Amino acid sequence: MHRLLRMFREIWVWDSEFVVVPGWHVTPVCIAGVEVRSGASVTATFDHAGQRMQNPLPFGPDALHILFSATADLGFSLAAGWGLPCNVLDLWAERRVLTNNKTDRYGNEIHTDLVSTCHDYGIIDTISYEAEEANRMRIAQGFPFTGEETHHLVGYCKGDVKMTRTLLDRMIGQIGDIDQALHRGRCMKAVACMEWNGVTSGR
Repeated sequence: MHRLLRMFREIWVWDSEFVVVPGWHVTPVCIAGVEVRSGASVTATFDHAGQRMQNPLPFGPDALHILFSATADLGFSLAAGWGLPCNVLDLWAERRVLTNNKTDRYGNEIHTDLVSTCHDYGIIDTISYEAEEANRMRIAQGFPFTGEETHHLVGYCKGDVKMTRTLLDRMIGQIGDIDQALHRGRCMKAVACMEWNGVTSGR
């Protein structure tokens, strides 16, 4: 962690929620984030599909963005019209590197979703799988959201940020080569762009 703090002026951990639109770009719903060094936090909510607002996060070269399964949040960022941050560290990608070709002590597949990963690192203050599924089902129904629903979804988003922030502290010592990890983050940005652009059939 000390090296990251030396490399970057700001380190943001953030998460987003969005409506999946089959065959098209996602529709942003909300975002929450916290800055590691200062503890500063940001939240933003969208009132309707197609809404535009100023990016509350710094995307320049002095900031690092810690995400879990980065392509999802980067797709949100593109759909919001914010572009992509310069620097990304994806804890999901690092989890995959650390568990590649491995099984748990019972010989079972190692799950790499956020909640399972947190549990494997001894982080038990997490959302239940049932509550997570209920939130996802409501988001999938799309706009409009009531004020109470929006407040709840921001809380859900903040919960994922808290889990990811705690996971960062537990995982960072296992990431041997930070430069390689940042390169994997750049690869996730490329994947997000490919998903955004989609494919077309040529003649």
